[in-house]
Amino acid sequence: MGGRGEWKEPKRGELPPEIDTALSSCGLVRDPGGALHATLETEGEEILDVRMEGGEAEQRRCAVEALWDLSLPAEFNHLTFKRLEYPLALSPKSAAAPK
Repeated sequence: MGGRGEWKEPKRGELPPEIDTALSSCGLVRDPGGALHATLETEGEEILDVRMEGGEAEQRRCAVEALWDLSLPAEFNHLTFKRLEYPLALSPKSAAAPK
């Protein structure tokens, strides 16, 4: 039996602004031309894996720890019952291309 109302398929989650705050604590910003590449794998609001390539070892270590420490909001990827990967290109704040 169904209820009343309209169901809308949820929009695939956009990474919340807390990610930028976490990366900023490591001196990193999102930058499409960045040499440090991260992949954040999620299922619903749970972070399943964080992978990093490139950049300096200390930047990678800091970014991995910062991303693992995140709590994604409950509505993140709401009703998306599959694993999703979010690629991120990063640069040190001082080297990021101006917007």
